[in-house]
Amino acid sequence: MPTPDKSRRSVYEIVRLPEAFGVVLLTVALILFLSPYLSGADFGIFKIPGFPDGTARALRILGPAVFLLSLFLFLPVWRASNAAVEPQALRAVPGGTRLKLTTPESVPDLVGRAMSRYGGRRWAGKPRLADLATVLAELALNAFEHGGASYVDIGFYKYSVVLQDDGGNSTHLSSNPRELERRHSERIVVD
Repeated sequence: MPTPDKSRRSVYEIVRLPEAFGVVLLTVALILFLSPYLSGADFGIFKIPGFPDGTARALRILGPAVFLLSLFLFLPVWRASNAAVEPQALRAVPGGTRLKLTTPESVPDLVGRAMSRYGGRRWAGKPRLADLATVLAELALNAFEHGGASYVDIGFYKYSVVLQDDGGNSTHLSSNPRELERRHSERIVVD
């Protein structure tokens, strides 16, 4: 069974309406869709009302359109990391730019956007920018998945890139440098 794509969201998720509210709207749209054809029918859960002839004629055209529209509102067709999210995540700070990531789903897209701003024209078409973006995205995903972080901040400055999170040690890169040096020297001595 295929897993749902978390990078796309429905209109109900974007507007943050409860799914139950969407089901109610879909049920009302279904009733309006069926009313010109099954006027007065009783389906147990709901009864289709009878409408005057003029309204029934209008519902033959509007009913299917309203039903399809309410059905479309459930489909996850909109990208999760849209432009409305970016201004909150990417902000200017003294000396550079700071990217705040709060969910692992948006990491690759937002890191890529931030890197295109950070690298600018001087790195255009150079593989170093893509490599740096891949490493930063991987470190951020490790912080979320293995370090238990609730956020990851990436600072882009003129001569450096700084990654901070509130999770535990998720990789050797986020460990204490002296501890890494001790482990490395012990491995050399043991080997």
